Order: sequence, then C-alpha cells, then structure tokens
Amino acid sequence: MRRLNSLPLDDDIVDQIFTFCPDFTTLNSLNLVCKDLYGVFLAHPKSINAAVARNLTGPESFPEALRYLRYNFDQDDDDSNDVVPIETSPLTALEKIQLGKNADVVRKLEDLFSQWYKDGKSTTSVLTPEESFRFRRAMYRILIYSSRFGALEYDEDEAIEISDEPPTMAKIFTQRHRMLSKYPTPHLREIHTVVKFLKQAADWVRPEIETQHDDPEQTTDICVAAGPALILAAYEARGMEVMEDACEMVDSFADIPFFAGFFSNPLSRIWTARGVPAPPEGAQHLGSILEVVPDGLDTCRGCTASPVSRLWTSTTWYHFIVDTPTLLPGKLHLNRTETDVLHALLHHPHDPHTPTTDVLVREIFRDVPLRPEFTGWTAEDRLCGDCLRRLLDEHTWMWLRDRRVADGWVPPEDCWYGYDCTTQYKNAHHATTKNHLCEPTK
Repeated sequence: MRRLNSLPLDDDIVDQIFTFCPDFTTLNSLNLVCKDLYGVFLAHPKSINAAVARNLTGPESFPEALRYLRYNFDQDDDDSNDVVPIETSPLTALEKIQLGKNADVVRKLEDLFSQWYKDGKSTTSVLTPEESFRFRRAMYRILIYSSRFGALEYDEDEAIEISDEPPTMAKIFTQRHRMLSKYPTPHLREIHTVVKFLKQAADWVRPEIETQHDDPEQTTDICVAAGPALILAAYEARGMEVMEDACEMVDSFADIPFFAGFFSNPLSRIWTARGVPAPPEGAQHLGSILEVVPDGLDTCRGCTASPVSRLWTSTTWYHFIVDTPTLLPGKLHLNRTETDVLHALLHHPHDPHTPTTDVLVREIFRDVPLRPEFTGWTAEDRLCGDCLRRLLDEHTWMWLRDRRVADGWVPPEDCWYGYDCTTQYKNAHHATTKNHLCEPTK
C-alpha cells in the first residue's frame, strides 16, 4: 500500500527495509533521512524495533539477551525472573542503548572464540548459525549469573563478612546451584565450554596483573566472577587503566574463598546429581558449541606435547611477555647500542613498558629464514611457551639485523667475536664501529 508521500516504494517494502537495519544507530540514521521514511516507521515502531533488536543480538539469542537486560538483580527469588515479557513490553530508549552495548561484548567474544577454536585466519566469527546461537545463549546466561553473584556485586568488606558467616555463604552457594540447575544438561555443557573460554582469555592477561598472589585458578575464577565484559576489556586494553581495576579486584578477593569454583563447583554438583559424566578434558569439550572440533587444538607443533598450560597462536602472541634484551644471544643483551634499537622497534608508543611481541613473531615467520630445527613451523601453528621462546631466542638477533638494514643502516665490519664479544658492552666506540649482529668466527 502506497501512502500519500513522495517515496517510490510501497509502505510494506519500506517497512521491510527498516527491519534489516543491523542496529539502532542505523535505524535512527534512516529515520533522519526524510519525514516520509519516519512516517512509515511511526506506523509500525514496535515490530521494527523488535526486528532490529533481533538483528543486533541474533534472532535466536534475543530472548536471553532481553532476559539479561530486564533481570531484577534485587530479587532474591530467581523464579520471578524466569518469565520476561517480550512482545508486550516495547524496548525503552535506555534499553536499546544497553542492548547494543551487551550485544557488542558478546559479538567480540564470539569473534575471539571463533578465531581461537575454529579459524585462526578470520578475525570475525565464522561459526555456523547454530554454533553462534549456542555460544550467545551460553554467554547471556553467564552474564546473568555473573551479574547476580559476581565480584562486582560486593566490596571487599562484604565478601569477607559473607565468608566469615557459613550459613550466609551456604545460602548464596545454594542460590548459584539453583540458578544453573534450571538449565538442561546440554545447555550447561555450553555454559561450561564458554566459561573455560573466558578463563583462558583471563589467563592470557593474568601475567600482566601484578598481584600479591600466585594461584592462577583463583585469579581466573575472580575474573570470571567480575563478568565477561571486564575480561574482554582487559584482553583488548592490555596494560591500560582497566588492568589496574582488574589488579585491584584480584588483590581484594584473592584470599577470600567466596569466588573459588565460581562456576565449576555448582556444575560439579549438578553432574553428580543428574548422574551424567563431567565434560571431557582437552579440546573435546568444545563439541558442546562446535559441530566439528578441529584436530590439534591442544598439541604443540614444536614439541608435540599437550601441555596443561596454554598454547600460543597468532591471536595471542601479543600477550607473550618477555624482557626483550634477553632474547639476544651471547653478550648482545648488554650492548646498549643494540638493545636501545630493539626497544624502539618493539615497544608501543603509548605503552612503553609493553613489548609488541606479536610484531616480532609475525615478522620472524615472514621474513627470517628459520634455522633447520624449525623447518616446517608456520605462523598458523600452536606453540607451547617454551617452544615459542626458543623460536624467539634463535631468531630475534637476525630479525634485528635485517630490520636495521631495511631502515637504512649500513653494517660496519663484523667483529670476530660476533654476539659473544665482551668488549661491546665495555667500549662504546667498539660497539658502534663493529657489527655484533653476527655469529662468532673466533
């Protein structure tokens, strides 16, 4: 049906165009184009807003996203939150904004999950629609749980007080168990997998959180209890202000057992009560989200071991913390001429204390001929920390030499003693007039 306006399309076609807007920012921009378009929107605001909301969150994930948005966290009885009106209660302006923020967090985490476990070459999610739905459903339920019981709900004094009162702590543990018990077992396995993913993401930034405590499991439990949004922010903004917040939070709660086993304890109780096996160890638990689990996700390419600790990939090299001068062989790490250049090449201008290890590893794989013992290694491989460090130890000096030459440096005559020379750090003239980025010939 055509309204009395100048649009060359019927109203129902324009209405359909509105429903394809990917987010509310696009919808608002479209409404500002002309009054005729806005008039079509005003004729069907409820259905258009609902369609855009589903585009934003994923159509199947919208009920969980809305449930998280409207969850009454002040209500002790979770039963009152089980039913959330969807169609009968239009989104408010503030809800649209928050829905967009939440969806952005979930989307970015899905991109990361996909890159880690499905296709390391794609920075955006390549999960199938069903895989994406499983991931997002689990993530929104984790958001609800973390917001209901998480670390940000308590200050340190409250957490200590609760920990000193066993009946109160037992009541909260029971509430955690009851909330998760409402989900069927396959959905709980999805939650288990996504929690493990979040803990791994927290584990990448854990070494950068300089705390007084050394228990990695306790630290990642507290980070998960703080919620997926903080983990994402810490992962993305390594070394920025958010890390100080994470550091303060971990230090505040690391001695308090209130968050230990934040998800694992209630899930273990549920597996036992239902008489079902716990999710498998290793990468096979990913089958709760992925239709096919790729081979080699838990095996190091270098030593073929399956370490308990993390494996490094191109998506996580950035978080590999090294004291860069120690990557240089022999006595080169004492040669200020070379270490100053290395520092300038590898340190981010806005964060001078944090080396960009990803640049170094990527360019070694791309530009430096690998030594024979590294034949066949590629940038797509998964490496344990020891093997990645071995790769850097053997090739960083060659990379530094080639980068200096590419930047216009003309190497002087090679020193006979190469990188093992003991004069290079005692005599500045010798350090600058002889090349020490070479192997010893004497």
